Amino acid sequence: MARLGHEPPFTQEQLAEACQIKRSRLAQYEVERTDPPVDVLMKIAEVLNVRLTDLTEEPSGRLPRPRAQPMGTLKVYGGISAGTGSTTSFELTELDVPPQFAREDYGALVVEGDSMMPFLESSDIAIFRDWFTPKPGFVMAAELADGSWVAKMVVYEQGSYLLRSLNGKYGDIDSGYRLGGFLVGIVRDSGPERTIRLNPYGLRP
Repeated sequence: MARLGHEPPFTQEQLAEACQIKRSRLAQYEVERTDPPVDVLMKIAEVLNVRLTDLTEEPSGRLPRPRAQPMGTLKVYGGISAGTGSTTSFELTELDVPPQFAREDYGALVVEGDSMMPFLESSDIAIFRDWFTPKPGFVMAAELADGSWVAKMVVYEQGSYLLRSLNGKYGDIDSGYRLGGFLVGIVRDSGPERTIRLNPYGLRP
C-alpha cells in the first residue's frame, strides 16, 4: 500500500462512547436500518473529523439530510487475489469515493478469485487502509513472497497469526507474507447498479 498508518481507527464501541449513544443505535445507523437524528449525525461527523455540508429540509416526516457532496478520487493500485495470489492486469486507475475516503493512507485494489466469497466477489473493488500489524477478525491485504497481493481474513490460533479464506477449498497461509492494510470499503457493480460499503474502522465478514 502507499504509506504507513498512524493512529488506530475507532472501534464501534469507542465511537458510540465518544458520541454518547448506545452501541446498538450506532450499529442500526451503520446498516441503514434507521437514520440518525441531525444532532447525532453532526456529533459523529465531528468525532470522525468529517465535514458535512449545510443540511437541507426534506418533505414533512423525513429527517433533514446533508446535501450531496462532491466526490473525491482514490488511487487504484491494481489487482488483489482472493485465491492463490495471481491476478490479471487492470486498466482502472482511479475510483470516485465520498471525500472523507479520499485519503493518502487509503488505496483500492480490484478483487479476482472466489476465496473470500460471498463477502468479497470477483471484480469487487476493495478499499484498504494502510496497516501493518495483524487485526484478527478483519480482512487484510497481504503481500506474498512472490510480490503478489492477497485478501484474507486474519485469525489468531495457537500463538500464530494465519491468513484464512472464507472458501474452505483454500488452505491457511501461515508464513511468508507482509501485511499492508485492512479492509474499509467494498464497491460492487451489479449490472447498472453500484453499491458502496464504507466503514472507517473496518468491515468484517
